[in-house]
Amino acid sequence: MKNFFLPIILFFLAFMISSCDPSTDENGDLLIGLNETPTTGGSGETPRVLKKMFTHSKNDETGEWEDETTIFNYTNNKLTSVTDDSGTDMQIEYNSSNKISKVFSGTVITSNFEYSGTNVSKITTNIEGMSKMVAKFTYEGTKIVKSEIDTELLFMPIPTKIYTEDVYEYQGENVS
Repeated sequence: MKNFFLPIILFFLAFMISSCDPSTDENGDLLIGLNETPTTGGSGETPRVLKKMFTHSKNDETGEWEDETTIFNYTNNKLTSVTDDSGTDMQIEYNSSNKISKVFSGTVITSNFEYSGTNVSKITTNIEGMSKMVAKFTYEGTKIVKSEIDTELLFMPIPTKIYTEDVYEYQGENVS
């Protein structure tokens, strides 16, 4: 019986995916109503910002459903911190060019951002006693073409290194 319903489910899934057109703002922005200008939205109105997110997910270990609330805090329409139900509080700092320079949670987790022009070129993340990660990004113009992530796991009896490299190809303006 399962084999009978599988083609039907796949057909409807394919139909739904192919018929969905992403909603975009007139400037192509997928986040309708959000604009890079901190004082007005695309139509001259105050921009919308995400203040709170509710998550309802199933715990893989217990099989129980869990609810979580995440709060996004802003100063002058600039995201400055994110807090969840567990009390994790991620702070966000900006450089003089109004770009994210640091994301941290106390002294336990710290990520520092470096830029080459307008593009993020390197992110160095340290999770105290757990891992160190350095991510480097290569661009052609404003399009990312390569990311290299070098991770060192410190919690293992023998420190372990993992290297990941991704190469991005484009078809028009979209990653293919």
